[in-house]
Amino acid sequence: MTDAAFCGRVMFGLRPLGVFGGLWLSTLAGIIGAFVIASWSRGLIRDTDGILLDINPDLRVTLELRTTIRGRGRPRLGPPCLAAGT
Repeated sequence: MTDAAFCGRVMFGLRPLGVFGGLWLSTLAGIIGAFVIASWSRGLIRDTDGILLDINPDLRVTLELRTTIRGRGRPRLGPPCLAAGT
């Protein structure tokens, strides 16, 4: 909602420029906006890549999780109802 309001204000602000021959500023504003969005996207990906890729920086926690999941040394694969009989 905020983005739409901001876009509307920018379009309203650039409208009088058409009368004075400044239509190229609309293109410039679009290019600058594209760079801002690309920068924001890059930062968002950089901040969340570890979460999205399920990266755990602590090896001790990773090993503890593997041991807990495997139980008595045997990997339990499949639904829990099938693993109960093993």
